[in-house]
Amino acid sequence: MIMPEDIIGIIGCGLIADTHVEAIREARPRAAIHVCDPLPGKAELLRAKYGLQGAYTSIAEMLEKARPFSVHILSPPHLHIEHARECLAHDS
Repeated sequence: MIMPEDIIGIIGCGLIADTHVEAIREARPRAAIHVCDPLPGKAELLRAKYGLQGAYTSIAEMLEKARPFSVHILSPPHLHIEHARECLAHDS
């Protein structure tokens, strides 16, 4: 059974995302991981590589549909504040 705290989002699917997915899997084997990247196909490639639960091109869509308990923000550093604010502002 997946608990709400086992639903985790990742924003940004660059190379560091692999390390985060592997660390999440090690720490929380039951985690339902959803990934998001604005570049079409990038999130889907990561989802398929690891058999993750969902892939999105929109942060808002991921937050609405997956309703993650926590989010790893792995986007380029200049976007971190914007993405963190979007996550915090989301009504969950």
